[in-house]
Amino acid sequence: MYSFQPRVRVIQYLRSCKSLSVYTKSIFSDKDGDAIASLLGLFVQTVNENVAELEMIVGTVGDFERTRLLSHSIKGSSANHGAAKLKSIAAELEEACIEENSGKAAELFEEMKHQSQLTVEAVGEYVT
Repeated sequence: MYSFQPRVRVIQYLRSCKSLSVYTKSIFSDKDGDAIASLLGLFVQTVNENVAELEMIVGTVGDFERTRLLSHSIKGSSANHGAAKLKSIAAELEEACIEENSGKAAELFEEMKHQSQLTVEAVGEYVT
């Protein structure tokens, strides 16, 4: 189970996410801290697992579909959690897979791996 330190920082983080609507930001209160910390912890875990799997398969001949699906997953979860840069790179990687462009996919994966590390570190400031 993840927890956050302090609870108010998680709420402030979510309220500051540009991808969240004003309504969504307004519904978070201190009592939501445990649920929010769990969601952010699950986001970090999922991103780390997907990036690790991508690292094994990017550039593998004929594995564009699995790479596309993992990129799509990262794109969606990043969008839901306000990680706009990671979402954008994942979308580009997904498109490179649709085009079956292995060179571009490999380049974008490296960029996505770096951005995922930055995102995980940023979330880690709020969740332990």
